[in-house]
Amino acid sequence: MKGVRLKTFLLTILFVLFAANAVVSQIPSYTLRATVVATDHLVIGGLKLQISGKDGGTSVTTDPNGGFSLVALPGDYEITAPGIPKEKFRVFLKVSGTWPNPQDVRLPMDTSALCSSPKLPNILSGGKAVYPPAARARSEQQVL
Repeated sequence: MKGVRLKTFLLTILFVLFAANAVVSQIPSYTLRATVVATDHLVIGGLKLQISGKDGGTSVTTDPNGGFSLVALPGDYEITAPGIPKEKFRVFLKVSGTWPNPQDVRLPMDTSALCSSPKLPNILSGGKAVYPPAARARSEQQVL
């Protein structure tokens, strides 16, 4: 009798675990792919982004091509870049449980916030290259 109860109990536990797994796997998720670009359409690689939503937040860093991807559940999200004023870069994103959702999004950023100096210094003078005698002779078309 004890063996039958134990088997019934174990089968019930297994059934509940499989049913719970099936319910959890039904929650729709969405993979967002986006690229951060400057106002002059150049990509911004290596930029740390903060993604905030109702369930908390996470951070990602853009790849060398300015791209990143994120798996998100349906809900509202805010994307910011730490250290960049929100008026220069702040994106609100809504992911729905149904289609269509945005894909391959280009997120423009005002890059004036990335560089505090508006003008780069000019090169005052360049040095003259020193070539070995064989290279100098070749450039002058001489035979040694």
